[in-house]
Amino acid sequence: MTATWDDNLNNGEFRLEWKEEDPDTTTTYSDANSATVGHDILSYTITGLLDGEKYSVRLRCQTSYKTGSWLEAADITKLTAADQPSVSSSTDTSVGLSWTINSNFEGSQQIYRRRTDYNYNDNGRLIATLSTTAASYIDSTPQPDREYEYEVRALTQWVHADSPATTVSTTDSLGLEDRAVPPTEWYAEIAHPDDPTLTPRILDDPVRRPTVNGFPRIELPVPQDETWHATAFDDAPLSVWHDGDREPVDTLEHRRLRPDRTVLEGRGGTQLDQRVIEDVDTQKTHLFVEDLLTTHTDYSVNVDTPQSETEQRSIQEADTDVEHQQAFVSIPSDQPLEFTSDGYYAPTQTGWFVEAENAAGNVQGTVSSSDYSGGTAAGVFGDADEFQLTIENDHTIPAGNLQILFRRDTRNVSNHHGLDLILDGTTIESLSAGVLAEQLAWYSIAVNTEISPGTHTFTVAATGGGEDFEIDAVAAYDNRFGHSEPSSVNADGYLDGPELYPDIARLEMEPIETPLGISEVTLEVVTADDGTVSELAIGEEGTTTWNTATDVSSHTYSYSSLATTARGRIGVGRQGSRSDAAPATGFDRERVDSLTMTAQLDDTPVLTDRSFDGRLIDVLREVADIGNFVFEVRETSSGTTFEWTQIDQRSTNVDPDLADYDIDRQTEDVVEKAVIYGGAQRITRQSVTVTVGSWVDLPFPDSRLVEGRETIYDGSTEYERGTDYEIRYATSDGNPELKALSGGSISDGATVSVDADVKPRGQYTAGGAGASPKTIIKDIPGLASKQMCDQVALYLVEETGDALIEADVTVPHDSVEWSVIEAIDPAQLPTDGPMQVREIESNASQTTLRLASRQSVGEAVQDIRQRTQRNSERV
Repeated sequence: MTATWDDNLNNGEFRLEWKEEDPDTTTTYSDANSATVGHDILSYTITGLLDGEKYSVRLRCQTSYKTGSWLEAADITKLTAADQPSVSSSTDTSVGLSWTINSNFEGSQQIYRRRTDYNYNDNGRLIATLSTTAASYIDSTPQPDREYEYEVRALTQWVHADSPATTVSTTDSLGLEDRAVPPTEWYAEIAHPDDPTLTPRILDDPVRRPTVNGFPRIELPVPQDETWHATAFDDAPLSVWHDGDREPVDTLEHRRLRPDRTVLEGRGGTQLDQRVIEDVDTQKTHLFVEDLLTTHTDYSVNVDTPQSETEQRSIQEADTDVEHQQAFVSIPSDQPLEFTSDGYYAPTQTGWFVEAENAAGNVQGTVSSSDYSGGTAAGVFGDADEFQLTIENDHTIPAGNLQILFRRDTRNVSNHHGLDLILDGTTIESLSAGVLAEQLAWYSIAVNTEISPGTHTFTVAATGGGEDFEIDAVAAYDNRFGHSEPSSVNADGYLDGPELYPDIARLEMEPIETPLGISEVTLEVVTADDGTVSELAIGEEGTTTWNTATDVSSHTYSYSSLATTARGRIGVGRQGSRSDAAPATGFDRERVDSLTMTAQLDDTPVLTDRSFDGRLIDVLREVADIGNFVFEVRETSSGTTFEWTQIDQRSTNVDPDLADYDIDRQTEDVVEKAVIYGGAQRITRQSVTVTVGSWVDLPFPDSRLVEGRETIYDGSTEYERGTDYEIRYATSDGNPELKALSGGSISDGATVSVDADVKPRGQYTAGGAGASPKTIIKDIPGLASKQMCDQVALYLVEETGDALIEADVTVPHDSVEWSVIEAIDPAQLPTDGPMQVREIESNASQTTLRLASRQSVGEAVQDIRQRTQRNSERV
């Protein structure tokens, strides 16, 4: 246990005392458990304590002149559980256990045992209490042919710690049957907590109630007896056999008293009643179900992998200024990036350089040497020399990040002239005469104020008072972006830096949400010179963990598991080399002309960013709706099984004529054309030339503007809608329009600037659609690109472009016993793909399923909205 405290002494010492607490008596501090440390020590580790015990610690400061008051705190030391017990031996009536003890403690060890076929609300049955040093135990009380698990609890008077449970141990069988079950009739057993197991006489054939996506039930008619209403039979364990085969029920839940009989109703699959809390980032639905059932039940789980197809599709493209602004997140104000008016994504300048002899100011003379950049430097001859560098920055440079510097030659000059370093008229630093070392080197300092975007002047001004020397170059740079300060000129006689552009500046693209799963993403760029960019990055499984490639024009990442989000990031930087000027490298910039992101889309149903808290059966039903799945609980000779599949995935051995099929085909809900608008994004600094009285296209193709969110302006003059102009936020061809009004303030032929909230627009029309196709127009804010709007429009037309076929399938219970799924013949259904289960009705004699060939239009749109909304809320 380590005690720590704050510093409040500059002399003297700290005294600590500690004691073990006892809940049954009062304990006291003693000198035997004490320590003193110097005033400059602020912690002390107390050793030799027992695990899992409560200790009080008190502290005071004391000097030669004064003793402070005690400060007291208490804590319980950590009690570490034993390792997972091992089963060292097993017979029909005994199980040997051994384990490793990991704590030194006072108290006891408790051994708990659980049967795996029972449900417990606690650790199980306490079968032994042992000393704290016991590391083995033989349980001599188990029953033959049973599965057990054990755990060891370390227990003190303050706390306990439980070991992991053993792996399941099965005791040996005696080779005898547990029960005699009639091979050719109905037979039932009902457990009573106080009496022997009851075997009621069954009057008539029981009524089976099989179903899908629910619980199997059975009704047993037995002689009339009010005893069945006793509370002892509430949720009593129930086992039923027919012709020697176990039926899939396990719990007695209803006892209906009638004049001539009592009807006992049992239900199976009761492990699906338990509450589950699960969070899913991204996982295929069938794998989630398999994990869910394996974790929370002991059922055998048979999950079919759903049918799926993959297709490569473009999900983001950008080639113009507007498209680039839509493709990327907004550029932070402190990042050196821009979207140029001629359609490039590029870095802005982060370095500024001038040869001193060419600097503005007052250059009185030059000196030549091969050590100088370009072979020439400017002389500093007194107090009149000035060398000015103009800094034009488009981004905010945070305080401490603007580096200002000059390269001087003070070799053999022991008392050079003094200098002032001035930024925008404010002296940043004054260098007295003779303070610089005798060398040819850079002098560099950081400016501790924020530099706003704009034009700034850095001046190196001589103040005299010493000997003459030379200044070779004056420079400045944003020190966040990897600029160099070369110590010497290159082979061509020029300095390579400081470079004019950043080594790399990165910007994330807007995340793309898809209605289908993504298995692979490719990000490609075309640059102005058909070269590479500094970095391309793709978010792993749609997250902000980046998989990167440097100096490339294309990058592909294969997802380790399906996801529905794609993220990209592009880093651009400097380039260029020359032999006739400084800086000789990094004086040019990479410019992205166009970008394309494609994805391999997989229609395997996927859960993305879902949180569940409910009964296991309800979670399964919700997940089943996502991928047209059905499930059943069945019983086999080896125990209860859980079956998960799609309607057409399993073959049937049942006579297909036993089920009744009622088919309806309707075209009222057919969609032949879809127009989809995505989420709005602010686009700025666009321009358009107007004609008074005429509509002109705004520079926002394939889009719709958000009403009232536009700004039309010219410099500082902002125009008013209704007075100076009218605007069409949406048009049939997808290009918003602007009209300057006669009598307004906008001149004919004027070029005005436009800022607006712009929604990307995508559409798709089915081949063969007539002149007036059945059209839906929907907003889905989670879509960030025209390409994704196009893809969703295509998806909706493909999903809802065919007639909606509904089938009522009625399955008689007497012909199928328990498997409704396998009684449905796929050949009798009117579609090739899996059908949705819309509704289930079941009575004593039959189960009717309402199936549908596809979602309705409203369901399809709502499904995409929910998916993209969940994705956009991910952190």
